[in-house]
Amino acid sequence: MFNFNDIKKNFLPDLLAGIAVAVASVSTGAAFGILSGRGAFAGIVGTAVISIIVAFLGGTRRQIALPTGTMSAPSALMIAFAYDSFGKNAQGEQFITLIMILTGIFLIIGGIFNLGRFVSLIPELVVYGFANGLAGIIIINQASRLFGFSGFEVKIGDTRVLGIETGSKLTGDMALNIFIALVTLVLIFAIPIITKKLGLSEKVRAILPASLITIVLMTVITTVMGLGIQKTTLGVQLDSVGSYLDLIKSYFPTFAFMTDMNIISKALPWALQLSVIAYLDTLLTSVLLDNMTGEKTKRGKELVAQGIANAISGSMGGILGAQSTVTSILALKEGMKTRVAGVVAGVVTIIILALFSNYVTLIALAVFAGVLAKVAWDTLDKPFFQAYFSRQWYKLQLRNYQLFIILWTAILTILIDLNVAVLTGTIIYYILKRSNKVKDISQADYDEVKEQKLEDVLMYD
Repeated sequence: MFNFNDIKKNFLPDLLAGIAVAVASVSTGAAFGILSGRGAFAGIVGTAVISIIVAFLGGTRRQIALPTGTMSAPSALMIAFAYDSFGKNAQGEQFITLIMILTGIFLIIGGIFNLGRFVSLIPELVVYGFANGLAGIIIINQASRLFGFSGFEVKIGDTRVLGIETGSKLTGDMALNIFIALVTLVLIFAIPIITKKLGLSEKVRAILPASLITIVLMTVITTVMGLGIQKTTLGVQLDSVGSYLDLIKSYFPTFAFMTDMNIISKALPWALQLSVIAYLDTLLTSVLLDNMTGEKTKRGKELVAQGIANAISGSMGGILGAQSTVTSILALKEGMKTRVAGVVAGVVTIIILALFSNYVTLIALAVFAGVLAKVAWDTLDKPFFQAYFSRQWYKLQLRNYQLFIILWTAILTILIDLNVAVLTGTIIYYILKRSNKVKDISQADYDEVKEQKLEDVLMYD
């Protein structure tokens, strides 16, 4: 697991990489906690717990696991269902914890039976589709909070068959909330450009996360101006370690709760869906990062670690997570060599939580809406759509079928759920592939130096 010679040799770069990851991840962890509906505190707890456990037990030494937008968007639907069914009380929290524990168990089973090998069967087109769908869920959720529109659902009996979930409208002046969210979004895009123009080195810019700088700046401005808009709540009120331990005890499902088959039947579909998302988010990220580092992730071991981490995060009042592409790349740029970087990131996050958690309540929720809008933008599959129009892919039947699969998966992810979207999208892909009408997308499609003539494009692999 840990090679102590490696630790000694690489301790300083791992220490610096871990600190950089923690500073960058605290703000996004809080944002993902708010997006999930469990609160900023839960997001930061999840950031610390998942980072440490996966660093210790995971199947790779050079990747970072944290709460992600991909996991938090569907978690928001699950948590809304929990509060709807049981109320925002101890029972509701126990139901959420139960689902997170079951999600962890499914991932552990997947790791034990080496189900990670099946990730290669899922077409990239379907992956792009569900990523776009999850971005859509984040956008809809935050837009509804700013503009105040409500969603809808269609039921057959008591079963929801489709619909759109929205968040509760922010209090205070709507125009002011929208303005603050837009300024936040613009600043997150602008700060990297400004720091580059100032001549700061890439290493310095890497430890100045735009989202954190923007949150601090906007919080100072809104606080000094005394703007009457809705602020962030931690989701819990804690004044000591003892009160946190009491919280964990109240969140953990009782034996009667865990053995109630009616409750279990409600929890299992959510756990299955979330475990599939964690499976995809983790292993597809690992494929990408393995290509960058030249190392090979042990997929079974990684799934077991993710299962344990998510179950414990849920039991400690946190949220779900997976391997994080952006954070892992940041850590690699900062010189991460071993698992120590992930452990340091988690420990520093705990220190930040202990010292600065009270300041989180000064942050306007509209600021987090802007942060999450940037997350949604980063989640969208932009290269395909850019190439579709700039390279006139719309003139090719092959590319139109690819677009259909992406849109099909995205729309079903938003309206139904990811399991249905991925399953049906994959089936459609293989049916069309069998009839030579479509092939999967790859990086080579974007890297072509010269355009192929329309008549030269094959309809098969």
